[in-house]
Amino acid sequence: MSNQFSNLNNIHVQQFIDYLKFELRNRKEIEEEVTEELQDLLESRITASDTYTGQEVIDALEDIPDLVESTMDRQLEHVRDVTMVLIKNVFAQAKVHNTEIHLSVAQLEDETMLKNSHAFCNSLIKNPEEVLAAAPKAQGQILSRKPKVDTSSNDELEKLRQENAKLRAEIQAGLDEFPQYAKLKQMINEREIEIRGVKARL
Repeated sequence: MSNQFSNLNNIHVQQFIDYLKFELRNRKEIEEEVTEELQDLLESRITASDTYTGQEVIDALEDIPDLVESTMDRQLEHVRDVTMVLIKNVFAQAKVHNTEIHLSVAQLEDETMLKNSHAFCNSLIKNPEEVLAAAPKAQGQILSRKPKVDTSSNDELEKLRQENAKLRAEIQAGLDEFPQYAKLKQMINEREIEIRGVKARL
């Protein structure tokens, strides 16, 4: 565990694991929505039975950046709202215990801390049981007792990680499977051949 997270006890670590499970599910939903939006746009603009000019291809594709921006902006706002709920709950719990908490927003731009956080998240996703077992026990827990690991939760986390990696690979290669996208690639290649032919005759 990196120095930045070395003071976390096993209860903290378990809650990080639970949060990462939620985050992976949420990320998967976002990626699926972006894929569906792109597919719907292509299906509405391009049909496999028609032929198109180069300008028509450009016109068909010009809305893709706006579509992606709109979808991602909506999802990023959702992530913001989720984060605000999480912070609010932390403040509420601190108030119950008469504890004052101050958030250091500047640390959110600290590259070293962000890299440490990234490494910690990866370690939790890959080896949740190992990280949980190595974490100091919370005060009041019996030291001789082995930390209880929710195996089903860890299995679910690993499953979500694998599904997320698979989904990323599918999105990376998925456009090639869309008939509309294949048609666009063919038309673009045809236009490029025509352009090269015209240049050769000049």
